[in-house]
Amino acid sequence: MISEWTKQQLSASLFKYMKLKSLDKISVKELTDDCGFPRSTFYYHFEDIYDLASWALADRMVAWLKEGDGCVLWGEGLLHLFQHAQENRDICQCAIDSSGLWRMADSYCERCMQGIIPCIRKLDGDRHTDPGFLQYLATFYAHAILGALIKWLRSGMVQTPEEMAELIDLLVKDNMIATLDRANRQKSIFNLPESLPAPLAEPAKTKAAATV
Repeated sequence: MISEWTKQQLSASLFKYMKLKSLDKISVKELTDDCGFPRSTFYYHFEDIYDLASWALADRMVAWLKEGDGCVLWGEGLLHLFQHAQENRDICQCAIDSSGLWRMADSYCERCMQGIIPCIRKLDGDRHTDPGFLQYLATFYAHAILGALIKWLRSGMVQTPEEMAELIDLLVKDNMIATLDRANRQKSIFNLPESLPAPLAEPAKTKAAATV
C-alpha cells in the first residue's frame, strides 16, 4: 500500500536523523525534504515528530517479534526486544532523551498491543477472562516492560539482553498465570472497560511542541 510505504520512508528518514541529533531538534521539513515529500504528506499520516517516532518504534518492535515466538512478554520475543534495543542503542537513546518520552510511551504501548494481547489470550486458555481485564493486564505489563527497557538503557546496559530477558520472564509469566486465576475468583473487578488509561504513565503535562 502507498500509505504504508510512505510511513516506512518517513520512519527510515527519522531513524537516520535520530543517529545524528536530538529528537527534539529534528524538524518535519528535514524529513519531508529528505524523502522528497510535501509537508502535507507528513501531516496526513502523523500529528508531529513524536507521533511518527512512537509509530516507527512500535512498527520495528512488531517486526522483531516475528523473529521470535511472537510475544514480547517472555521467551524469544522478549530476548529479541532487548537484543535489538542494544544493537540500535543510538536510536533508542535519542527517543528516551526526548522531552516527549512519556507521550510517546503511551502511544507506543498502545500500538504494541497487537503483539501482547494474543500472548495473554493464549495464556488465559479456557478461563475466558473478561476482555476488559485482559486489556488492562496487557497495558500494565506493556508499560512495565517499557519502563524496564528504559531503565536498562539509561543505566548503560550493564546486564546482557539474555539476563534482562531471563529476569523479566521470571517476573512476568508465572505471576500472570496467578493473576488470571485470581481474577476469575474475584469477579467484582470485571466491570473494567476495554479501553483504560495506561497505569504507569506520568501525570498529564503540557504537550511538548515538535520542531517544524
